[in-house]
Amino acid sequence: MSSSAAKTIIGFDYQYYYFLYLLLNLKQGEKIGYEVKDDIHLDKHDGKKILLQLKHTLDSEKNLTEKDSDLWKTLYNWLSDIKKIETRDERIQEIKSTSYVLVTNKKFSSQNELLVKLGKLQISEIDYSEFEQYVKSLNSSNDDIKKYMEFLQSLPKYLLINFFNQISFSFSVDEIIDKIELRLQELFIKKEYVSDVFSCLDSNIRKDFYLTTKSHGINEISFNDFQLKYVNCFNFGRTNRLPIREFDDAIPLNPLNQLFIKQLVEIGDVDSSEEDIIREYTRLKLLMYNNLKTWNIKGELTTQQSEKFTKNCLTIWRSLFRESHRQNIKDLSNGLTVDDIQEKIEVAGLNCLNEIRKLELTIDGEVLDYEVSNGQFYLLSDIPSIGWHVEWKKKYLDEK
Repeated sequence: MSSSAAKTIIGFDYQYYYFLYLLLNLKQGEKIGYEVKDDIHLDKHDGKKILLQLKHTLDSEKNLTEKDSDLWKTLYNWLSDIKKIETRDERIQEIKSTSYVLVTNKKFSSQNELLVKLGKLQISEIDYSEFEQYVKSLNSSNDDIKKYMEFLQSLPKYLLINFFNQISFSFSVDEIIDKIELRLQELFIKKEYVSDVFSCLDSNIRKDFYLTTKSHGINEISFNDFQLKYVNCFNFGRTNRLPIREFDDAIPLNPLNQLFIKQLVEIGDVDSSEEDIIREYTRLKLLMYNNLKTWNIKGELTTQQSEKFTKNCLTIWRSLFRESHRQNIKDLSNGLTVDDIQEKIEVAGLNCLNEIRKLELTIDGEVLDYEVSNGQFYLLSDIPSIGWHVEWKKKYLDEK
C-alpha cells in the first residue's frame, strides 16, 4: 500500500471514530450526521448546529502552522458555503446559528500568528481592524493556499466579523479509540465487556452506513434512533448473561476432513458435494468453540460450569442415541452385522441427530439459541465424544 493510500485510509478512520465518539456523547433532542452537512455535523436541540472538519496527519508531533493547507482549505470550504447564501441577513443568521470546529491531531503552536490573533479577537483583546489588517497581509507561494487566502480577503467585512467569532479548534485529538472505550465505561459498561460493546457498535454502524449510502440515503442518527437501533450492543456489558460473540474464523481448507462432517456424511445427513451446508455447519461448530474458549478466558464461565454443561450435553445425547438405536443394538447383539442393518442404522442416526438439532441447551440456567446449541453437538462429535452411527466409536475414536 502506498503512503498516500495509507494516509487516506487513516484519515477516513480518524473521522469515523471521532463520529462514533461524539455519538456516544449525544444528548436527548440531538442528531448527528456523517458526511452530510460536513465531515460531521451535530444538530442541537435548540436549532443550532456544529459543523466539524477532521484533519489527520501521520506525524503526530506536527504543529498546525499559520499557512497550513488543512487550515486554509477548511476555512475556504466553510466560507464558500456561506457565500452561496443569497442575502446578508440570511448569511448572518446562518453563521450565528452555527459553530465551526476544526478537529486535528496536529498541535497548537504559539508561533501560529493567525490562531493567536484570532484568539485575541474572540476575547476582545484586539479589534477587528487590527485582525483584518493582519489577514490582508497574508500571502503564500503555494497556489492553492494563495487561492484560499485571496478568497477570504475578498469577502465582505460583516461576514468575516461574524464568522471568526464562531470558529474554534480542537488540537492534539488522538487515541480516539481509547476515548471511546473510556466513554463506554462512563456509560456503565463493565471494563471486561468494553471491547465487546465497542466491536458490536463498530460493526453494526459501519454496516448501516454502507447500506444507507448504497441506497442513496443520508447517514444521520438521532438520540432516539441510537437508543432504539443499538441498545442490544450495550446489553453485552449491562447484564450477567453470557454474550454470544461473532468471530471471523477461516473455514478449514479441507472441511470434509473434519470428523464431525465425516460422521454426518456417513449417515446421509449431508452429501460431500454440499459445500455451502458443510461450511455452515463448520461455522456453527467454530462459533461454539470460540465462545466457550472466550467465556473461560474472560472468567464469564467457570471450569466447573463448563464441565457441568458438557456432562449434561453428553447425558442428553446418550439418552437420544440409545432410544434411536435400541433395536439396532439388539440386532447386533443377536448376531446380525452392520451391513445387514445398514439402512436401519442410518435412519436411526438421522433420528437421533434430528432430535438433537431441536434442542436449546442451557448453561447454568441460561438458554442458548439453536445455532450455538447445534454447534455444541457438532463440536462434541468432532472431538469425538459423541457420534450418530451405532458403531461410531470403532470408526472414529482412533482418527483423532
